[in-house]
Amino acid sequence: MADPWSILVLEDDVWIQELIHTLLEATYPRARILMAGYLEQAEIYWHSHQPALAIVDWNLPDGYGTQLIRTIRKTDRDTPVIMLTGRSDRESVSKAARLGIQGFIAKPFDIEALKDRLESILPPPEDSAFASESGPDLEVMFNEAWEHGVRLPGGMDPVELSELLNKSESLSINDLAVRWGGHPQLVAVLLNAANSASLRRSGQACSTLREALAVLGVQISLGHASALALDVRGALRDSRLLARADELLQRSADVGAWASRLARTVRGKTALCFTAGQLYCLGEFAVLSVCQRFLDAGGELVDEHLESVLSEWSPALGNRLKADWRLPLELRDMIGATHVLSGGHQPADRLVMRSALLLGTGQQDQPELDKLLGRLGIDKDALLAADQAG
Repeated sequence: MADPWSILVLEDDVWIQELIHTLLEATYPRARILMAGYLEQAEIYWHSHQPALAIVDWNLPDGYGTQLIRTIRKTDRDTPVIMLTGRSDRESVSKAARLGIQGFIAKPFDIEALKDRLESILPPPEDSAFASESGPDLEVMFNEAWEHGVRLPGGMDPVELSELLNKSESLSINDLAVRWGGHPQLVAVLLNAANSASLRRSGQACSTLREALAVLGVQISLGHASALALDVRGALRDSRLLARADELLQRSADVGAWASRLARTVRGKTALCFTAGQLYCLGEFAVLSVCQRFLDAGGELVDEHLESVLSEWSPALGNRLKADWRLPLELRDMIGATHVLSGGHQPADRLVMRSALLLGTGQQDQPELDKLLGRLGIDKDALLAADQAG
């Protein structure tokens, strides 16, 4: 029997993986997305989960997607299968059709067209479709998020995106870096995609938005932004979660700005510190995403419980996201430094990050800040006076 919580994607291109994953979470916000880059892994997922939908690439590192489709059709003639491929010749289309697929999408594909095709083949379920008779279990959902990963519920302003798409041919990397520097979630997605590709090609990981844009290029970057713009049903809807997300986004911007300023003052790694400041609360965003899924499935969440799970699960899910997104170790270290510093000698950039956290979250009166700024050789009163002066 098909598992309504699971959708299998077999695709080895990491950029396309990211686009499809974001699109699926927008279309089926409570589904479990099983991403496989190899045929063998996809076959394991199929036998263990019996997914409700399979999206299959043709050419793979260890074989062909048609092999997986044949495996599926040996015992299951009903589960819908969509094939993605760079092949569009008549012979390939006919061969795929004989395997009993429900859709053939040629690359490069249009995001909206794929979304429409998905919804026609597997209509998004009603809110009650995923709820069990006994109701959802929040602890189970957090453990699943830790085990399988979780995506953030953010997106792009459609008006801004439309403007960028309409003049994409004249856009430069610098244009996107300026426009997107204030979108922490988009920065994280682009870093993840760029690092996947960069690590494959050169072994050098990206640490800043500008570096990620240079690896991805303008067009691929706009593709990721397009997928995020479709993430409306996966966005937060509960007023308490929305309010907390607004607060976190503002804090991220403030911490990033302070980190950049302090790093520039001490001639540190300004771009790295700025990025780390923007991403310092990844775990909190992940917790809010899981809580929204819990509410969508019929659960009830009191304010005290929200505070409890934010405290308990944010560090773990934040670390999971940093690993899943393949962030460079130096960037992970800078993010971690915002939360805690160990004793002994610390590099200046780590002192900058902890100081930026205290400044960006309204903790200017903490004795710890005085000590940190003293170690950096920065006069606190002069710093705050300059900030007030604008």
